[in-house]
Amino acid sequence: MPKVVVIDSDTAVSQHIDRLFGNTFTVIPYTRAALASDFVRDQKPDVVVLSLDLSTIDPLELVDLLSVGSTSAPIVAMSANPVADLVVAAMHRGASDVIRSPCPDRELRRAVMRALVRTVGPISPNLPYPVPSIVGMSPLITRLRSDIQRIAGASAPVVVTGESGVGKELVATALHELSPRVNCRLVARNCGAIPDALFEAEMFGTERGAFTDARSRPGAFELADGGTLFLDEIGELSLASQVKLLRAIESGVFYRVGGVSPQRSSARLVVATNRDLSKEVANRAFRSDLYYRINVLPLNVPPLRDRSEDIPLLVRHFQSLLARTERLSVMPTFSHDAITRLSSCEWPGNTRELKNVVWRSMLLASGPRITAADLRFDDRVGGIESSTELPVVAAVPTAVSPHR
Repeated sequence: MPKVVVIDSDTAVSQHIDRLFGNTFTVIPYTRAALASDFVRDQKPDVVVLSLDLSTIDPLELVDLLSVGSTSAPIVAMSANPVADLVVAAMHRGASDVIRSPCPDRELRRAVMRALVRTVGPISPNLPYPVPSIVGMSPLITRLRSDIQRIAGASAPVVVTGESGVGKELVATALHELSPRVNCRLVARNCGAIPDALFEAEMFGTERGAFTDARSRPGAFELADGGTLFLDEIGELSLASQVKLLRAIESGVFYRVGGVSPQRSSARLVVATNRDLSKEVANRAFRSDLYYRINVLPLNVPPLRDRSEDIPLLVRHFQSLLARTERLSVMPTFSHDAITRLSSCEWPGNTRELKNVVWRSMLLASGPRITAADLRFDDRVGGIESSTELPVVAAVPTAVSPHR
């Protein structure tokens, strides 16, 4: 496993990093800052997380020492007060990133991933940590993570396909966070929620006076410049809106509504749909020229019923999310028979529904252990076994929904 050395007089930082990455990284705390350079040289870590608030040594001099040599590990520096002068000095001396301490888990994870992907090079696709948001170890998910990692650094458009609830937006987020564009914005828009009359304003922005009460504001393309533009449910766009989108994608040039100055955007386009766009093209519901323009790098997210072996991992993942969100002091556990039941049903709502059932069952649990009989499905969709809340085809097909 990749090795992370955490240099800080406070071991709470390393303990926190261990909770974030402990199942996929070897996290080694080190509190003796004066001897840290020798320790790091012996350990040969893949990443060093270094506190810039050390009192026993000049932390910037330590950054200098740790940055010497062609095989030195990338350094993620942390400070409780990352003022501009400190950040510039640390980066100038060799730190790959400087972040505030404490910081949100997502920001910390992103900084460590950036250090690995950019400086260490390609990461084995068999390990889950390069794409931490995509949970599972089935062959289908392992391949998806591998594909995400391989194409994240490209600029070509990506089409993410899959049923509703499989996690297409998570894939778009992972593509952005593992790319060199991570320091710019990821801008997401749901095409199905944008009326035709507002499409141009939403995508390209408006100039003051373009229409009654119009004010000058950027659209999604401008906001995503240098970053990633994620268009969900692109198959819902009308043919008229498709023409406008195609023109902007092909030339990279567009005009704000009411504007006369051309605007440019270098955003990387990622789109998602639960429709078969090739069939939509055949039915003349989707323009063929737009289809061929965006369908450069296709990614398909498998339905949960095709990877039921991932359900135990997903259940634990959703348990942890709820425990953090609700700050649960006691977290109910799922019995073996409960996991077996979840793994033996087909769920049309995929992982989104699985999370619903896990969270509902935990929040309504009457005891510390949830059995198969305690699972809280949504009966309104036509029966417990056909729950809309959890996706999954059984590893052992024992209780397949009568409605599927």
